Amino acid sequence: MFGIACLTSPCCTPLLVPLVIALLAGTPAALWMSAHLGWIFGGLTLISAVSFVLGWRWLGSKVQPTQSVAQVSNVTFDSNYPKILGGILMSEQENLVIACDLSAINAAERDQHMLTGKQLFASVTEVQELADGYAFRLPSENLTLRSAANFIANERLCCPFFDFTLKVGAQGGLWLSLTGSDEVKQFVRVEFGTLVKVSLGT
Repeated sequence: MFGIACLTSPCCTPLLVPLVIALLAGTPAALWMSAHLGWIFGGLTLISAVSFVLGWRWLGSKVQPTQSVAQVSNVTFDSNYPKILGGILMSEQENLVIACDLSAINAAERDQHMLTGKQLFASVTEVQELADGYAFRLPSENLTLRSAANFIANERLCCPFFDFTLKVGAQGGLWLSLTGSDEVKQFVRVEFGTLVKVSLGT
């Protein structure tokens, strides 16, 4: 449409029309065009304007509005398990949506991931509140270490807003930290607080 609008615009027709007449020289069409130049220029200008408008409408129909929040579909979670793997938390101050998308985890691994999360946080023996989240002390056993690593491997897919730290101390201490923004810290407190058997503090 924009190409037609350009070719039939008042900028191009003074060059194109005489060229066409020259190419058709000696024919009835050339004689007719020479006798009706006013109508030809007026008609081409009208075509240019209509083509320009239609071109802009077509271009506008191709532009889709930007979505401010990613849509999460087909997300399910066990009603007995907190919404950490499928929940949504909205900050009242900034309208920030924090959502975990279960579909990001391989379907064959979802149930095991949820079970691993339950067992892992049920085994927490101590909780330390951090400026940007919480650190959970876990039993310093090889099996627990592997479970924590597997949990992080899948949780980072469905909850990419978490910063994970897994620390093994020289004296055998094992700590899993979940950190992020103020909203992430609140999310951890609300959702993981129901899993651990010790208090997350005030």
